[in-house]
Amino acid sequence: MLTIDPAFGGLIQANTAIVRLWTGALWAEGPAWNSQARCLIWSDVPNNRILDILTYRTGYPHPFGERTYHSRVVLTALSAEDSVHMAEAVLSTESLPQDLNALVAAKAEGNPFFVEEVVKSLQEVGAIDFWQVAMQPGRPFAVGHIDGALFFGLPGNPVASLLSFMLFVRPALYKLAGRRRIFPPTWQARALEPMRKKTGRTEYKRGILAFRDGDWEVCTTGPQGSGILSSMVAGNCLVILDEARGDVAAGERVTVEPFEAL
Repeated sequence: MLTIDPAFGGLIQANTAIVRLWTGALWAEGPAWNSQARCLIWSDVPNNRILDILTYRTGYPHPFGERTYHSRVVLTALSAEDSVHMAEAVLSTESLPQDLNALVAAKAEGNPFFVEEVVKSLQEVGAIDFWQVAMQPGRPFAVGHIDGALFFGLPGNPVASLLSFMLFVRPALYKLAGRRRIFPPTWQARALEPMRKKTGRTEYKRGILAFRDGDWEVCTTGPQGSGILSSMVAGNCLVILDEARGDVAAGERVTVEPFEAL
């Protein structure tokens, strides 16, 4: 410490109360941890009003031995769920793709310092090219590269996961395989019922498409929650409502994408 700031010695002699916080002590090296600094930190504590607070990973064998004036607080490791919630807070989002959840929980090992580092490292090294798509369902979708391989992080809810795969992963696989036609055809149909829609995001509703009286018509399968897998089973198409569109009235034209084309 004297090597870093010679004025520190004057504070000791003046008997000034000092609080020092050392975060991540297991990573420290160099002049801060030379023998002079270690002696100053630990030997002079009983004779001076100094409070040293060090944080380090559980299991780290610090080189300072045990003293009667040491107090140790062992924090409980974060659960996998808590680690994911912390990662969501770091990224300012409500949810993460399921694959990314598992990666964060495994690499962080329950350490809150590691959770933030893992998430930021994934962003800094380009492992995550982008994530979050302005769509419903399927907003927490991620794309990136890990060790030269494409990484797709699918949402956790079953309908959102299926839609993300159909809309993004399958076309990417088709493209990598050299297929020329990678997107299925779409066309217009008449809505048989009103459909609620928020502007600012593309919504994919599961629908039942039929051809009657010389025209295509479509209705939804019912409740459209991202966890309602039966909405995919009962339907035969996607009703695509683009980002700028608001509520749909019965009789209006909407874009449909039949499942058969997928």
